[in-house]
Amino acid sequence: NDQNQKLTVPAHLDGTELVITMDDFSQMAGAGNAEALKATLKALAGDFTIRFSSVDATHLALRIVGESPAGQDFDETIPLSRDPAGTT
Repeated sequence: NDQNQKLTVPAHLDGTELVITMDDFSQMAGAGNAEALKATLKALAGDFTIRFSSVDATHLALRIVGESPAGQDFDETIPLSRDPAGTT
């Protein structure tokens, strides 16, 4: 909730899903650090996208889709819900 801890992540819409790619993540590091961050992410998580889709007014689905560095497919959905106090 601290404005100083918030970060804008570049993303794009793909149909009804908000998609964040590895390249989007690397842009957060700034031009000078983008390639280093991208190489680090690829070594740790392979090539991936993060997809957010709306379930209802208080729930989002966060889906991570990609391929691990070992070449295995990865597809995991994590349900997200709004804080009951309405703070997040």
